[in-house]
Amino acid sequence: MTSHVAACPVPGPDNSRLSRVPPALRKRPRLPVRRQQSVSVVPHEIALQNARHGVTALLFSWGLTCKDVVDRVELIVSELLTNALLHTIPVPGDEIGLSVAEADGAVLIEVEDGGGPTAPAIRPRAEDECEHGRGLALVEAMADSWAWRTLPNGRRSTWAYVSATPEGDTR
Repeated sequence: MTSHVAACPVPGPDNSRLSRVPPALRKRPRLPVRRQQSVSVVPHEIALQNARHGVTALLFSWGLTCKDVVDRVELIVSELLTNALLHTIPVPGDEIGLSVAEADGAVLIEVEDGGGPTAPAIRPRAEDECEHGRGLALVEAMADSWAWRTLPNGRRSTWAYVSATPEGDTR
C-alpha cells in the first residue's frame, strides 16, 4: 500500500515535536485519562452535526474552557466524522464510533468506522473552489498529532491528539 502522506510532527513527552512519522505508523498517545465518553453515531449528516455539538458541550461540562482547544477539537471531530461518512465502506446497520478522552486539559479524539479500500491520506492542495479534499489537511493543522490504523476486525480507527496548550503558545 503506497500513499503520498504528509507526515506531521508527533509530540514527545515534553510536548516538543520530535519526529516525522507517516500516519499509519504513529502510535496513539497513552494518556492518564481522567474522563472518557464513547458514543455510536448514525452515519447521517444530522447525526454528525449533533455529535459535534455534543462533544463541545461535553468538553465544557468537563471544565475545558480554553476556546482554542475546544474549537480545534470541534473541527477535528467534524472532519473525522465526515470522512467516516464519505470515505468508508458502510456496513448495513453499522454506526460510527466516537470516543473523546481528557487528561489534564489534553484531548484525544478517536473515530472508528467501516474502513475502506484506500488508506486515509492528505490530498495535494485542494483547489479553492473544490468543496472536498481538505479534511485531513485541517486535522493535521489543528491536531498536535493524528494517525489511523486498521483494526483486527477490518474496521479503521483514526485518532487525533490536541494538547492543553493553545496553538501558538510556547509554554
